[in-house]
Amino acid sequence: MSDVHATSSSGPSSWPARLWNWLRLRLAAGGKGSRKERSRRIYDSFRDILVLNDAVLELIADLEEALAGRQPAALDALSHRIRQAGRDVAEMARLLNGMADSRHHRL
Repeated sequence: MSDVHATSSSGPSSWPARLWNWLRLRLAAGGKGSRKERSRRIYDSFRDILVLNDAVLELIADLEEALAGRQPAALDALSHRIRQAGRDVAEMARLLNGMADSRHHRL
């Protein structure tokens, strides 16, 4: 997905905005199923990616708080959350690949 680059998270060039623009181009290009079905599938995947991304970002913020000593850190709980974050990132990659018609299987 060379058209989507991670930079700042504000303004019209934020990664969600660029991803959404890329998705609109993919929808216009066609694919399996009707345009409405494809649009719904891509929209659902996009929303799922945003939810997973929020969960990973929350973990990163919690880790930063724990490392700074501002929040108590239970190693077992953090370890579990870090493993879950790994699964969440893998799911985001799977969803993105599905949205791109499996063209980015190495992702």
